Amino acid sequence: MGDVFELAEANGPRIRAEYATIVQQLAPDTSAEDLSSRVRTSAQIAINMRPHVAAAFFRTNYYGNIYEVAHRTSKLSGRDPDRELRRVLGKFYDKRIAFDRAMNLSTNIVYAALNMGGLGCYTYGHICVVLSGRAINKPGIAYLRADSLLNYVDDTGKVNEDRISCDVCLSDAVAHLVCIKHVSDPKFADSLSWPEMICNDKIYIEAFLLSRPVVEEVCEIRIAKHKYDEFMDLALCSSYRSPNGDAERALSQDFIDVILAAKERGVRIVVIEAMS
Repeated sequence: MGDVFELAEANGPRIRAEYATIVQQLAPDTSAEDLSSRVRTSAQIAINMRPHVAAAFFRTNYYGNIYEVAHRTSKLSGRDPDRELRRVLGKFYDKRIAFDRAMNLSTNIVYAALNMGGLGCYTYGHICVVLSGRAINKPGIAYLRADSLLNYVDDTGKVNEDRISCDVCLSDAVAHLVCIKHVSDPKFADSLSWPEMICNDKIYIEAFLLSRPVVEEVCEIRIAKHKYDEFMDLALCSSYRSPNGDAERALSQDFIDVILAAKERGVRIVVIEAMS
């Protein structure tokens, strides 16, 4: 069994050496150096949340991971927590358990992503919650080149530890990891495309947080314009129209709670025109 943080620390020199080779091969093109600098100065940690999750986070100052969600619902259902975890994770249960155990990740770990200005991984929720501070300055975080379950665990639950050991790093090397990952990307030479290139709904660098985020760390929430307009219409114009049931009204209230909590705390609300 490995340990993702130990592997990340050990892999730092190799990541830096590979980055140096890329810089040398590209010279006099400075795209790699420019991207690395941009990551160091601009990249942050972000977690995409659904409205009810974000509302609860702002209300309680507590962000529960999937293990805690299962534990809480087990109290409601009376079923074993592991059975609830299997229900919540569905087809990803075996892979999630296999990866976390193989990488010695505790059930308190929080999953997030490296983000440099975009909407994040909105499959997990349309509200992108951004934590203050530059990613490279944050301790207690390990970064993996890609989605852990889709890229490092096969359908039988076997974890590819050798590949992980080459694709993981700590904050001090994450800017180099970004360049290594994207040097062959068609968007690599287009600096305007970097935020979307680095973190989108299918491609991102996964982050493992040892410390649970708190509301005081939140500096910004981002949301796609079409979703913001949809939620705002529901909140202001139609939440009590007769065709709307309890689910729509609950969604409306969650969105209202998030927006008001953000405004009360001075958290920036950024509405982004989603790329096609």
